[in-house]
Amino acid sequence: MTQFQGNGYPLPYNPGARPDSAAGVPLTDASGNAAAASGKRYKPKAVRVYTLALDSARNDVSYPWKGSYFHVIKGYDTSGGARSTTAELSVRLGDRANDAIPMVQGDGIAGVPFDEVFITNTAQSNLTLTVVVIDDAPGDEVTAL
Repeated sequence: MTQFQGNGYPLPYNPGARPDSAAGVPLTDASGNAAAASGKRYKPKAVRVYTLALDSARNDVSYPWKGSYFHVIKGYDTSGGARSTTAELSVRLGDRANDAIPMVQGDGIAGVPFDEVFITNTAQSNLTLTVVVIDDAPGDEVTAL
């Protein structure tokens, strides 16, 4: 099974599709071709959304978040009530020995299984970042209808 779509979403996720039942989202191949997926569906084991207030600094703070997809979906300025493109953090996936990956709104990592996330950020007054963590084991997310 192909692991990545060209736009960075983990296959078989189709960002334009909507679930039509509890069975999940219709699959596509890397080119967006639905027919190649043979009527199969993508349904992750868990989707978790967390909002992190960045008012206080963190240094490799451990979070027990398990998944294979980590994405910063929104930066927000609580003082002005608007989106923030300057809010930032760094993550290490799975182990403190791994390199830190700087991230801002819109950044994501897919296809890398992890069972812990380490977050570092400077104190950024009135800023928050919302992240999504999706847990889906390769091969387990695809089921035939």
